[in-house]
Amino acid sequence: MQHRDQGFSTIKFLAVVCLIAVPLWYAWLLIPVYSTKWKVEEVFETISRTMAMSTEEEIRLRLPRLLDAKYIEPDDLPQSFYSNLEIQADGSRVSISTIYDITIWPLGPVEDIRDWQGHYDVKQLGTMDRWRHLARLDFEFSPHAETP
Repeated sequence: MQHRDQGFSTIKFLAVVCLIAVPLWYAWLLIPVYSTKWKVEEVFETISRTMAMSTEEEIRLRLPRLLDAKYIEPDDLPQSFYSNLEIQADGSRVSISTIYDITIWPLGPVEDIRDWQGHYDVKQLGTMDRWRHLARLDFEFSPHAETP
């Protein structure tokens, strides 16, 4: 009888650990992504307020230093951040925006990639790669700011 109670408490312990560990793991992965997003929004707001008289070229030259001042490393943002960056400056107003995607792989990235762009067919994935695909988190961010 006592052995059965021990097994039940072990199962309860494992369930509680999973209920605590899984959310903590996801929070550990999400906090840096959202922190970077908020810092980018702050930089865009700063640009729209303080660089309204600047040209697009001046803003593009200054942007890396402003991001660095907020402790945003170049690899914290994907290439799409820079390639989708739109700046409209007319000498009195500035509008700055971009769109970028972030993918988080809590179990690691899918290993069975089929092409050079990183696409894969879910139906052809092995068991572990299917779990990786199911656990992945995709985010799209579109920070924007303009001079009031």
